[in-house]
Amino acid sequence: MAALNEEETLTSELEKYQEEALASAIAEEANLTKELEEEENKELETVETDEGDSDLGNTISSLESSQRTMDWNDLCAEFEEKRNQQGMSWGDMVDLDDNLEARPPGHALLMHEKLSSPSRKKTRAESKKIHEERQAQAKKKREIMLEEKGQKLRGLHERIAEVQAWKEVLIQQRKKEMDEKLKRAEEKRQVQLQAIVKKARTEDIKANEIAFINSLEAQNKKIDILSRHQGIEARLQDLIEERQRKSEEKQAKEEAAHERRRQLEEERQARLEAMQKQRKLQEEKIYQIRDARDRAREAAAKEKARDRVQRLSALTAAQLAKEEEIQKKIQQKQDESSRRHTEHLEQKREKAVELSMLRHYRTTDLAPQQKPYEKKKICTLCNMPIPSEVYLLSHLKGRKHALAFNEKHADLQLSEEDRESYSLKYIVQAPTDEPDAKQIAEKERQKGLRKRSRKLRQRMSLRGKEYETNLPCKSQAGGSSECRAKLQKLTKDINKYLTSEGNKKWPQNKISALDRALGEIGRILVKKDQPNQTLFRSVGGISTLSRVLLLICMSDDDKPAALPAKTICNATNVLKLAIKGCFENCQYCLYSNKLGPLIDSLMHQLQTIIPDDEEFSPLNTSGSSDNWKPPSDPVATHIMQVLSSIFLCLSKNGPTTTSNPVNEKRGEAQKKKADTFQQWGQDVISYLVCSGVVDKLTTYFNGIRGTIDEEEKSADFLQHGLAVLAAVTKFVTVTSSKSYDVFASKHEDPTQLIVTFQATGLGGIVSLLYGVLLHGGAPSRGDAVTPPELPEHTLSVVNAGIRMLSNIALLDLTILQSALGEEGISLEFRHISTYLIWYCSHYVNYSDLLHEVMLIVGYFTVFHHENQIIVQSGKTPTLLQQLCALPFQYFSDPRLMAILFPTLIACCHNNSENKIILEQEMSCMLLAIFIEEKLRDKEKAKLLPTAAKAKEKEKEKDGSTRMSLESRFPEKNWQEAISFFKGTS
Repeated sequence: MAALNEEETLTSELEKYQEEALASAIAEEANLTKELEEEENKELETVETDEGDSDLGNTISSLESSQRTMDWNDLCAEFEEKRNQQGMSWGDMVDLDDNLEARPPGHALLMHEKLSSPSRKKTRAESKKIHEERQAQAKKKREIMLEEKGQKLRGLHERIAEVQAWKEVLIQQRKKEMDEKLKRAEEKRQVQLQAIVKKARTEDIKANEIAFINSLEAQNKKIDILSRHQGIEARLQDLIEERQRKSEEKQAKEEAAHERRRQLEEERQARLEAMQKQRKLQEEKIYQIRDARDRAREAAAKEKARDRVQRLSALTAAQLAKEEEIQKKIQQKQDESSRRHTEHLEQKREKAVELSMLRHYRTTDLAPQQKPYEKKKICTLCNMPIPSEVYLLSHLKGRKHALAFNEKHADLQLSEEDRESYSLKYIVQAPTDEPDAKQIAEKERQKGLRKRSRKLRQRMSLRGKEYETNLPCKSQAGGSSECRAKLQKLTKDINKYLTSEGNKKWPQNKISALDRALGEIGRILVKKDQPNQTLFRSVGGISTLSRVLLLICMSDDDKPAALPAKTICNATNVLKLAIKGCFENCQYCLYSNKLGPLIDSLMHQLQTIIPDDEEFSPLNTSGSSDNWKPPSDPVATHIMQVLSSIFLCLSKNGPTTTSNPVNEKRGEAQKKKADTFQQWGQDVISYLVCSGVVDKLTTYFNGIRGTIDEEEKSADFLQHGLAVLAAVTKFVTVTSSKSYDVFASKHEDPTQLIVTFQATGLGGIVSLLYGVLLHGGAPSRGDAVTPPELPEHTLSVVNAGIRMLSNIALLDLTILQSALGEEGISLEFRHISTYLIWYCSHYVNYSDLLHEVMLIVGYFTVFHHENQIIVQSGKTPTLLQQLCALPFQYFSDPRLMAILFPTLIACCHNNSENKIILEQEMSCMLLAIFIEEKLRDKEKAKLLPTAAKAKEKEKEKDGSTRMSLESRFPEKNWQEAISFFKGTS
């Protein structure tokens, strides 16, 4: 539709231009015609000769002038006119004449002799000859002017002919465009008619029968109308016969329907009787087995009692001195028997719970509980550990277990319930004496990370000292500022407090003074003036704040903290104001090893709330009560906020490795600078990973198995923890790859971040989202059911988690797909996605969250057949059906289509089952047309590179580049996708 609209716009603009050209041609033709008429009507001007008038003319003119006489009235009028013009009186005029120079005497005689001189007189022949010569010259000039006028008229005629020809061409083009426009309208009309015909053909059988009955009734009415003309009596007779026939048919149909109902009722009664008989047989069999077990248990108990009495009597008679010892042994045996009996009952109870749970989830597809088992289980068929109900259900319905089960029971034809019953026999308690391979591998990984972290800490410390030594003089850096003296004084005061008090517990007056100093610095830096930020670094403010934050690591269980948590939070806030939006300060923190102490302080705080010596689980303290509160720490929250701000600024403004062909030395220096920045940044990220920050956050995320709707502090902690992981992931993505292509080949992982995400199941993010959203199971999703509205901070955590998964996809798509496709995590991810789509469809204000879910689902399924199967599994509506059932705007608005359609393409590409499901909800031709439009846009961008670059810059500013088709589905597979969705492949 977008292409058709654009074509209509261009056509209308072309018609407008043609109309303007036609109007200009008509105006020019009218102007030329008018000019031609004026030129034709124009008469020749009087041709003058080069010399003066003839003597005859002079004589006539002199006679005419001599014949004019003036009377007294004329003289008076002329005098009055001159006086009025000059504004003088009669006396003034007389004085003026007296002042004028008098005419010399003899002037009149001289003039008479001069005028009556014989040389001035000519003969009549000479005058005639001169007149004839002048007439000949005038005739020659008239001929020349006539020739020029003819040439000018011919030029105007030619110009008018050209304009008329141009007008005819424009008219013909306009007619041609009109014919093409009518042709396109006819094609669109035919396409619309074909669509209507296609829709009409897909009507069900009931509609066809109704149409057939309607046609019969129309025919009957036509017959009645024709028969009405044959006579009233015949018409009445026909109506009577028609009524009798209809009543007979109706009676026959009722009899047939009654017979069918009777047969169905007999069959239903037979089935009920058979089911009742089978149920009675099963109950009798169960009662017999239960009676046999009770009798055997009673017999065994009697036998044990008899043996015990015999042993007691024998021992009492034989050894009275050892009575106390014998009683102890008897008591121990009784306890062992009761323990075995209790374990036996517990096993039965767990089996019954699992059977009922599987039967419940098979019918409702509710989200299973995330709470881990008290005693871990294992599948003996697959040798796979089962830590919770989520993993149990996912494993039993997983591909690995199905292949192993089919391989072992290939000769059996079992129903779904029988398969689950057989499968449950392989689920047993895991032996406690056997070591867990995953735990052993995790311990080895942690050991390697600790060893690597020690080396990185030493190397970062040496490089930081070297950088500080080679820095220019601090007093010269930062330029001039009005706040220099104040910042220097405050920094010196804080350094003095640190020197005097050290790492012991500070007195209250020093703590108050430190808070005041930090508050004044914060008020200066809160204006976000970059010169003030640079000045604060030049006076040693960042180094001083690092010394304050180092006091965190000096405290432990035996030694109290030197500063309260409020003061530490104030220091971190000031540090955040100093580095926020200032690349120079962030780069200084990177090169001077100020990030190492920050990471150590964060790890110290995380260690206090997530200790290593006990398993972290928020449910251990409060169980499932409503008073459950996940632990949080404000200091750790503020430190994570500072780290995320630094890494985001570095990844956004870091130097690039682009070569400079104009200045080779400058290009090499730029490349060396970029390599140094990349190496130092990767070392810091590697130290953050190896120190255990990511593992601690993973443990915390995995422990969230309840609501955080009323816990804003915990939500803030979670949000900033996810922000740190997102910033670190973005920094590694930017520095380790030359392009942002998700499908490009990835480089090595020197930071160990990808390996850590793989080992920790994507950092526990999926488990976190599952615990926050589905801690009590997924609610029923009926048509009239509205999901409960979540608080803003909870949605912020969910949005941050989904965006973090997208960042991992940009870092390494294979790791994301393999981790989300594992047993347990895949089930959690499917329930999370379906719940969020259902939630966002009821609350339209959260469309951004819905778009993030579409993006991660596309990354999850693109070119991954097993993950494509997951999106169409579960109870209807499945995840794929939910995407197809989104509001109409997502199938009509080009902006929303660009978000949804790449996800549908990724879910259904080269998967016939998903394509069939998609065709039940929409036409696959929409996806093919969408890809073709993107290909045309690419070709247009090649023809207009400047406009394409401007459009790409606008997309980068808006942040919509990550939602584009080429970022989510490789361009090299577009033709293949078009063929697949058109059904031509």
